[in-house]
Amino acid sequence: MTWTANRTAMTAPAGPLTPEQLKARERWQSIWNLPIFVAAVVPLFITSSKTKWVEIAVGFGSWLVFAVDLVVQVRIDRAYLRRRDGKIDLGIVVLTFPYYLIPGIAGGSAILLLARLARVVRLLLATSGLRRFAARLGKVRPSTPANGEPPHETDNSSRD
Repeated sequence: MTWTANRTAMTAPAGPLTPEQLKARERWQSIWNLPIFVAAVVPLFITSSKTKWVEIAVGFGSWLVFAVDLVVQVRIDRAYLRRRDGKIDLGIVVLTFPYYLIPGIAGGSAILLLARLARVVRLLLATSGLRRFAARLGKVRPSTPANGEPPHETDNSSRD
């Protein structure tokens, strides 16, 4: 294949997935969605300076989970990086790389946090099971008081 033909193949629009690819993607997501969710959420809560090694291990482990997911998605669908989800995943893997492990590079934690949150949102939107879970969370209402009467609103506008 010549360079021009290879470049044309790389920029061609991604076609629909075959039934085998759809089945493989569904199987992969059913296995890997929980680790991705955990990898996206846990680093948001690990911020102690006393346990810096834990923060580094969790950050690197989280990035590794994202990278493995991207590699498997590309193996399932060679055109994955030309699709919207593939571009988002690639951006997240690049943005969440643990650059703080490279001597002389510091900062960027806000971008890292936003990229991890973006991964959670993308995961919620891409997975039907998690979409149903999020919809159920949206339907949760506060419980009624012990007397069984519905809660009533109080008018606090007259108080100073």
